[in-house]
Amino acid sequence: MPIMLTFSRAVYQYRKAHHLSQEKMAERCGISVAHYKRFEKGETNVGLDIALRIAEVSEVRLDGLNKREVGTIEA
Repeated sequence: MPIMLTFSRAVYQYRKAHHLSQEKMAERCGISVAHYKRFEKGETNVGLDIALRIAEVSEVRLDGLNKREVGTIEA
């Protein structure tokens, strides 16, 4: 699975586990709601700067994404 898709799915799992809306995640990440929704659906990639912000907000580590099992939620 492509790394960006693995990342977006992990962020989705974090958001659901923490009962956050897409709007709240977008606000916390400093990006538009539309951009966040496209990222989470895997419809668009994000640049490194935005990926780092999303990773920080969602507590998803970027290192090791290529080994991550998407079904695992680490809260």
